[in-house]
Amino acid sequence: MSSDLGIPYAGDRIDEPATRSPACPACGRHSQPEAAFCAFCGTALVHQRIAGPPVFAAVAAAIEGRSAYDVLHEVGGLFESLGAVFEGVSQAPATLVALFPPKEDAAVIAARAALDAASVCPDVRLGIDASEVTERSDQDAIWQYLIDRSVELQALAAPGTIVPGEEILPLTEGAAVIEPLDDGSETPSLRALRDLRAAPAGAPTAPAEPAAMDPSGRAGETPFIGRERELAELTARFAAVRGEGRAACVALIGEVGVGRTRVLTELAASLSDARIRRLTCEPLTVDGWPIAELIECVAGLTGDESSEDARAVLERLVGHLPDGDRVLERLAHLASIDGD
Repeated sequence: MSSDLGIPYAGDRIDEPATRSPACPACGRHSQPEAAFCAFCGTALVHQRIAGPPVFAAVAAAIEGRSAYDVLHEVGGLFESLGAVFEGVSQAPATLVALFPPKEDAAVIAARAALDAASVCPDVRLGIDASEVTERSDQDAIWQYLIDRSVELQALAAPGTIVPGEEILPLTEGAAVIEPLDDGSETPSLRALRDLRAAPAGAPTAPAEPAAMDPSGRAGETPFIGRERELAELTARFAAVRGEGRAACVALIGEVGVGRTRVLTELAASLSDARIRRLTCEPLTVDGWPIAELIECVAGLTGDESSEDARAVLERLVGHLPDGDRVLERLAHLASIDGD
């Protein structure tokens, strides 16, 4: 198959992000890129998260016996509200293909849009595929492949269902789940599970998590297999922190879907005598470390306190420590708490 319009998406080219070590907020000097604290004055450093590779995503939609213009009328507004542009395919003239803006979470956005479209229009048949991209990729060829592949997947779908490509599950970890269709066939189907971020206006509400849940986050987990070495290393690092009486920052890095969250869940379950706090970056701050949120969570701050009250809470928490005044000032600075 081929697109009627040549180059599918005339957006900006994808370039690698530039990175540098963070400047210390207290003294302004630079430490090594991986340093958690300033090598000169000891201030905690807030590293800027490096975004993952951008993702191209395409959704093909068709309604049996209807034209592409009818499909556009039924679900096009939903796709367009998320920034998608549309393609036509000469070999499938009744199929509408939506191409989503390249970004790290494009597959999640496209999957949510497809799920919303199936909910709004039960007769629509949908196919979805996505791919990670770098500046060295043949981006036009990837767009063309996704157009063709999403149309092929759509042709396999029954009304009201979404047939996903192989890359969709790892690229939408936690936002969607792929299961066989209810008719007993082996054809895969994309189903809603939960949202990674706040759902767009008009989106169906994801199933709520059970109210009574183990503090470690374990709920009907499958057997833990294949990550024993990583779990042992994290356990050893925590033991070193406890034994040496110092802080440490550990980052888990890996491809989407390899089980980072599960490793942390198992670690939390093994530390029965440790106080554990779980934080999630909000959509607008996902590119930064949630340092202020961590301080507020540990100190029990709600964000509604005055600066004086917030400093008093922090002082009760750390005032008895060696260099308590210095620690208090650093925490207040990181949490953006003003005061005398």
